[in-house]
Amino acid sequence: MRFSLPLVRTLSLAGIWDAIRMAKDYLDIVKQALRLKKVGNELMILLGGREIHPINVRVGGFYSVPKKKDFAKICEQLKWARDAAYETVRWTARLPFPDFRQDYEFVSLRHAEEYPLIDGRLLFNIGVDIAVQNRFRSARGSFHASFNFNSDTSACAPPALRSRPGRGR
Repeated sequence: MRFSLPLVRTLSLAGIWDAIRMAKDYLDIVKQALRLKKVGNELMILLGGREIHPINVRVGGFYSVPKKKDFAKICEQLKWARDAAYETVRWTARLPFPDFRQDYEFVSLRHAEEYPLIDGRLLFNIGVDIAVQNRFRSARGSFHASFNFNSDTSACAPPALRSRPGRGR
């Protein structure tokens, strides 16, 4: 459980911009979040060798696994952290969530047979499906496709994307 869950949600809803100000109204939550962060850091030190950018982690597991007695030293803290994390989630869930909707357009490159790195189709969540034409090969041998969807009248933009609200500059 990171400190950011209760902090960011509360700050955004209450218009509070830092943990010091948050502590005025939510001191117990700030203390709990800091303690959760400390327990998480201790677990990372035990497993990863240090708090940030662990050095004991490798593909498939760890270079060395702590002994059972090492885990026993933080066992009670981990039990507290588990309970505190649930409590923090329950507390955060009680905060008011405004009814906010954003009109997003999501775009993805898709290829039927392989990872779509340089070839495929442009798919939009609004139902547009465009074949990507590789316009040219660069001197390095990589392909480039060029599109300009920022203009209302862009010849590159497919008809479904032309003259849509918010498309012009």
